[in-house]
Amino acid sequence: MSVNAQFPSHVKTRIAFVAEAPSYEEVEQGIPLIGPSGKVFNQMLRTANMDRYEFYVGNVFDEQLPKNDVGNWCVDLAVARSEGLTDLPPIGSKGFLKREHRYHLDRLRDEMELVKPDVIVPLGGTALWAFLGIDQITQYRGTVNAAKHIVPGAKLLPTFHPEHVKRQWKYYPVVVGDFIKALREADIGPQIVLPKRELLLEPHLKDIEQYMPRLLSSDLLSVDIETGWGQITCIGFAPDQEHAICIPFVDLRTPNRSYWSEEEELIAWN
Repeated sequence: MSVNAQFPSHVKTRIAFVAEAPSYEEVEQGIPLIGPSGKVFNQMLRTANMDRYEFYVGNVFDEQLPKNDVGNWCVDLAVARSEGLTDLPPIGSKGFLKREHRYHLDRLRDEMELVKPDVIVPLGGTALWAFLGIDQITQYRGTVNAAKHIVPGAKLLPTFHPEHVKRQWKYYPVVVGDFIKALREADIGPQIVLPKRELLLEPHLKDIEQYMPRLLSSDLLSVDIETGWGQITCIGFAPDQEHAICIPFVDLRTPNRSYWSEEEELIAWN
């Protein structure tokens, strides 16, 4: 039994939320994201002041996965090579998607072309893989990327699957923040407009000296101190949203693991 995506009443949507596959409850009722993780999804939407029915909600696969594991629809590299399946990247350690299940990707592409979202929010690693070819959701969460598969060039803003939030509640505000960010990106439109940032790394003493007036004159200064091995490894300063300097003290590439000479470090601290 297949589970159809939930389309907004006006078809064209600002945001498309795409999860992995339907659960048992979703298969029974034919509606995506309505089971226990769906309740978390709805709650996060409400916290972000978003109405679910204004957006597309769907899955990469519209059938329940065997034992809820996409690995059961995958094969290893040796089989993938022999069957010509390596034109798509593997779903992480799960393997390469079998040919008989690839039609789901075509269906998803057709749905994306129908609703024409300004932003696609892949929920979890499998959804991220479907659009970007990578399932590393922790690394890419909350970042704007251009899709490489299904709808190449489409704006993506991936985040954790609601099931992940249900298991680790500390990620609830993280995902809510990503939903709010997706709204802001939708206001920009489908084009990807990356913010301009200037981060000064590995500065010389002269760079720090030249940067000091900007830091001291700022109305609001952001400071970030990183530690490790029982010491301060670096300190970052940002006088505004577009500029920052990172002053390192530890450098693992050097024999004594210090970025500065002893004399330079005293000057840098001062």
